[in-house]
Amino acid sequence: MAVDRGFGGSLGIETVMDQIRCLPETPNGRKIPVELINENPLPRFPDLLREVARRGDRLSQINLTLRADYLSAGISDHQQSWGYADGPWKGPGPPLLAVADF
Repeated sequence: MAVDRGFGGSLGIETVMDQIRCLPETPNGRKIPVELINENPLPRFPDLLREVARRGDRLSQINLTLRADYLSAGISDHQQSWGYADGPWKGPGPPLLAVADF
């Protein structure tokens, strides 16, 4: 799923959910990995995860492709929605942004 720079609009959550619903399932019943491409998907990403859970869709993986400057400029704004209310992650290795059984 992608929003192109030249598009100038946005995809509603229903449109994205329709695309997720159409994904094939793996043998364990989860949707195949999906790539979400958007310059700045982070502000609405928690809403998408909540909607996926509410509808009972089980995802195997979401790969986010976004502009690094949006990530670095707004990361503190998203810490709470990612489960880092106490500040930036300081542990060893890569951070785990979310653990959920979709």
